[in-house]
Amino acid sequence: MTKSSVLEQLTLKAARSGKHIVLPEGTDERTLTAAARIQDRGTMRLTLLGDPGVIAEKGKALGLNLESVGTIDPRSSDRLNHYAGLYHDSMKSKGVTRQEAARQLEHPLYFGNAMVGCGDADGSVAGASHTTAETVRAALRCIGLQDGCSLVSSFFLMLLPGSSGREEKPLIFADCAV
Repeated sequence: MTKSSVLEQLTLKAARSGKHIVLPEGTDERTLTAAARIQDRGTMRLTLLGDPGVIAEKGKALGLNLESVGTIDPRSSDRLNHYAGLYHDSMKSKGVTRQEAARQLEHPLYFGNAMVGCGDADGSVAGASHTTAETVRAALRCIGLQDGCSLVSSFFLMLLPGSSGREEKPLIFADCAV
């Protein structure tokens, strides 16, 4: 399977799904560039998290059209108190106060995963400017594991360029960062 066929299949499947994906690293240049490409293709609905003014300014400086991409600033969102309340309920046994919960949910990684946990988004993609540990920790704390599951697993897809006339080769690496 070639690079284009792997990417084309994934893109087609994503476009058919109609999913809403939140991008907590909304001010990262790589995230902004990816968001613009995804919106140009009409693959899915996206929401960038961060200061909308900063996002617009960075997007403009990069020459990106982000007009159809939604933005939410977790610090001023009308959903912050709701998410913080749910987070507090799930974390109070670990000593997290209501104020600490609210402060934690102002962080885009936690806010984005709270959106997923509440059904306000279908998925969250991060890791461009945060470590795997930070990204997974936020997901576990805000979404948790599916009932009956006690293990976390991960994988990533790499598309290696072909050499000596060979096709590009897709490889899947599992549990490399967990």
